[in-house]
Amino acid sequence: MKNLFVILLVLFNASYLKAQRTHKEFKLIDPEQKIEGSLYSKIDWIDSRVDTTNLGFVQLGMFNNKVKVIWEKPFTNQLNDILDSSTVDNSGNGELLLQLRKISFAELTKATSEKGYFYIRAILYAKEGNSYRKLASIDSLSQVKGMDVTKKLLRLGSKTITDFIQDNLKNDKKEEILYSYNDIVELDSYEKKDLKLYCTKEYKDGLYYTYAAFRDQMPDEQPTIKRRKDNSIAWVKIEDEIKGQVKVKSKDVYALVIDGKPLIATRYGYYPLYKSKDYFYFVGDIQSTANAGDVVGASMFFGVLGAIIAAESSRSNYFIVIDHINGGFVLYKELKG
Repeated sequence: MKNLFVILLVLFNASYLKAQRTHKEFKLIDPEQKIEGSLYSKIDWIDSRVDTTNLGFVQLGMFNNKVKVIWEKPFTNQLNDILDSSTVDNSGNGELLLQLRKISFAELTKATSEKGYFYIRAILYAKEGNSYRKLASIDSLSQVKGMDVTKKLLRLGSKTITDFIQDNLKNDKKEEILYSYNDIVELDSYEKKDLKLYCTKEYKDGLYYTYAAFRDQMPDEQPTIKRRKDNSIAWVKIEDEIKGQVKVKSKDVYALVIDGKPLIATRYGYYPLYKSKDYFYFVGDIQSTANAGDVVGASMFFGVLGAIIAAESSRSNYFIVIDHINGGFVLYKELKG
């Protein structure tokens, strides 16, 4: 019995110390195979993430303590190590550029298991002189399940990045458009020039069920709206051919424009949408993971991943930026009090 107590005490102390860690390192793992005939032998990268302080979070220890995921070894070095491990002596002398736009790890705990999510949005370019051409892009959400998913999740993240690079080492099908380095750095602004929402100063009144409709400024309905004494929206109704006027739940729509003023919709109501320079933002209540304020980075929740996590989380007030590609909510900062 005494020996059993000692073993349990050691395990508890080890788990407790593990739970006290403030971060978890993410590093790329060497690929299992080499690529014959690679066109490229060097790779660099651009960090285009909104929040560059972390890569999301994982849970450690028996108390599932949330800690930030970071890379300790410079990512440029890791990428070139992967390239060296992927190629053989007959590789070409081409150069690649990886633009990392979003990357995030996240874990959720259920009663008897855990789920881990890895999201990445990135573009791979081939260098031509002082310019670049797009080779490939990735916008991927992956999931793992298990009793403790941290190791599996980090391996999944590494494999996703490594496979993306390896799959394009013999790719010479480049896009026609030439980009300068500055074009790539300012890619968000470059893309927004083609989006009506970001170019107009006059927003069309109406109800928008999706981000695509809002982005293209094509309202789906012209609703009836009632306001409270404080000018907040009491309800929104649309005309139904059978039922007459029916209320619309804010969780079922994306945005609303009244008298030319846009509002974003969440399950808790409608919030004014503002524009600063070339991005849209709002302050409002949405669902997020409990106690996320200390670890939530702007790259953690967005689009599909945000929707998945919101289904199993609690209400919080955030400063939120709109993702111009998919309309997802980028949680920039939790607002206390």
